[in-house]
Amino acid sequence: MQGIADGILALHTYKLMKKPLIGIATDKPRRVAKYQRSVEQAGGEVEALYPESFSPEILDRLDGVLLTGGGDVHASEFGEENHPLVYDVDPKRDAMELLLTRKALQQSIPLLGICRGLQVMNVALGGNLIQHLDGHDDSKNGRQNIAHEVDIKEGTKLHEILGKARAGVNSFHHQAVRDLGNGLIATARSPDGIVEAIEKPDAPYFLGVQWHPEEFVDHGALFHPLFDSFVEAARLYQTRKL
Repeated sequence: MQGIADGILALHTYKLMKKPLIGIATDKPRRVAKYQRSVEQAGGEVEALYPESFSPEILDRLDGVLLTGGGDVHASEFGEENHPLVYDVDPKRDAMELLLTRKALQQSIPLLGICRGLQVMNVALGGNLIQHLDGHDDSKNGRQNIAHEVDIKEGTKLHEILGKARAGVNSFHHQAVRDLGNGLIATARSPDGIVEAIEKPDAPYFLGVQWHPEEFVDHGALFHPLFDSFVEAARLYQTRKL
């Protein structure tokens, strides 16, 4: 009997020591590297999720979900027709990520959305998007260029994580949140009023940012706390599953 008890204890200890598994949703392998390094630096493990091979059952194994940047969400997902400048639309990716968002929220799985990921989160909860926006694509100046500052709302999870009311960010988007989805709040805005971060206050961890913090993974610790907090939330979720 002692041997069985020791075996159970050893298994339990192993599970507690296991790194939380983060599913990174994307459409192309080339997009994964910096997100993966950001998650691994924070203490997590990674599994890339692609539309062609995705199955909802993967959520049973995941401790967190990260929605990455990329092309535009098809406007039909929020009841509109695509603007002429909408690009790189992938309905299969939309379907995968909208389902992931809704299921993660339903199951209290920590979710972090970045750029397109924030937009997916908003659409998944009934919000819509500005389909084309001038002046927010600064990609010509480099991936780590600080394009503008954002004002962060005090008392929010993002403010708690970053520990500041203002931060300089990069910017590579031409779409943005217009009307917020159900239960979401805007937690950061650019000087021209564009929503730069969202969260759901009644969820354990449901947070999105419009900029690309993963681009700074090898360039200082500016946004390391964001990935640290996400992986820690995934670790807490992991322990609740045991």
